[in-house]
Amino acid sequence: MMHCKGVCFFADVPNAEAPHYIVIASDINADDEMLVIPISSIKFQENGRYSYNGQACKYYDDACTFDIGEITADDGRGVIIKPSFARYEWAKAVKQSDVVKKQLAQSFRYKCTVSDEILRRIQNGAKTSKELPPIFRKFFEVF
Repeated sequence: MMHCKGVCFFADVPNAEAPHYIVIASDINADDEMLVIPISSIKFQENGRYSYNGQACKYYDDACTFDIGEITADDGRGVIIKPSFARYEWAKAVKQSDVVKKQLAQSFRYKCTVSDEILRRIQNGAKTSKELPPIFRKFFEVF
């Protein structure tokens, strides 16, 4: 069994045309799956109805947000280079064997392992987000 909880990849999630950084938020469950949470940048716009740090923006899930520099790749490059959020609506269950296959196919490219504090924020956000599809609550027991 490989340990992936807290690992950050640049991945083909939600799809190959719109890759995002993802963090594996759970250990492996009884179905040999792990919970993957994509990270997306907050989209600022002058006429946005929402706000982030006083700036107008489009809607984002505020259950877990990140400021610039909070996640850095092992090579020192920034992963979070814009204010961002955990995009729970795009959460995905991934089998352990598929993580290996996707790495070999280079559709999951390893960046780093996030700090315990960042991982806890992602997990706590999953528990409070209104955007996380209810089917993924089964992973809470393997956080």
